[in-house]
Amino acid sequence: MENFIKEGKSGFDFAAVSSHSKVVNANRMRLHMLAYNLFNWFTHGQALTRIFTEEKEVMTVIEKAILLFKDEGIAGERFADTVKRLGFEYVNEKLIG
Repeated sequence: MENFIKEGKSGFDFAAVSSHSKVVNANRMRLHMLAYNLFNWFTHGQALTRIFTEEKEVMTVIEKAILLFKDEGIAGERFADTVKRLGFEYVNEKLIG
């Protein structure tokens, strides 16, 4: 658990807040958690079939992942479990294709 907290504070900047609005900060935290989960899934699981070099491309894939999880995830289910349930090939095609 300590490593998770260290990673969150340094690598993904969970501790930073960019606004005085709780809604904005909550959404920022959700985006960072999704990025963290995607990073962990693809470093411990399978990697996407494409490497991204521009921030705009990364943000597009994150947006697609959020929409995929919103549309096809089950309430209370983790993103990695959704990927396992749907199948990596399907998720890869949705995010990259």
